[in-house]
Amino acid sequence: MTTKKIIFNSDHICLESHSSAWVDWYAQERAIIHSCFAPNRVLGMEHYGSTSIQGMCAKPIVDILVGITTFELLDTEKTLLAKIGYEFIERSSFCERFYLIKRGEKNFNLAVVLHEDDLWNMCLATREYLKIHPDVQATYTRIKNEAIAQGYTTIDAYSRYKRNFINALSKEALQWQSSRGERELPPSHTTVRTVRYTAVHADTDKS
Repeated sequence: MTTKKIIFNSDHICLESHSSAWVDWYAQERAIIHSCFAPNRVLGMEHYGSTSIQGMCAKPIVDILVGITTFELLDTEKTLLAKIGYEFIERSSFCERFYLIKRGEKNFNLAVVLHEDDLWNMCLATREYLKIHPDVQATYTRIKNEAIAQGYTTIDAYSRYKRNFINALSKEALQWQSSRGERELPPSHTTVRTVRYTAVHADTDKS
């Protein structure tokens, strides 16, 4: 398989109908990724994002969440991930996430985080919330299609267009999760109003 080096922020966005192949992509890639980490370093790995939600349209890029024991990416791990096609994008100290991407015949985004930290929990709560709320799925799909129709087709512009909705969705999902007794809300999410799922955009920059 040939991979190409890309400028991540200029990655062009296209949406596709949900494909059952995305689940297979994840299952195959999971084992390959796991082999790049030192023994006992990975405590969990999950398929998240829109490609994990049956019936949702999505970018044909599978999002994978890797939960590790400590927030560090060892040099040997970086080297092995690079050998299987992953390009390191950022280390975010704000949310404690390493972010890597792989582009080629099959496309992946890889988020490496502390296992069961706030970001891990938020990603999985959002996934599970979407799975059982088809009305929210429909609204999210509409907002995605609006973004593309209005020309927000780079990854930065597309992400900015959706940002307010995603933030509201994440908070609502965490409150839903907490109400079921599964987890305590993190301090920043202790007061969450019921979200009206409308498209409210922070800016109009399409670049």
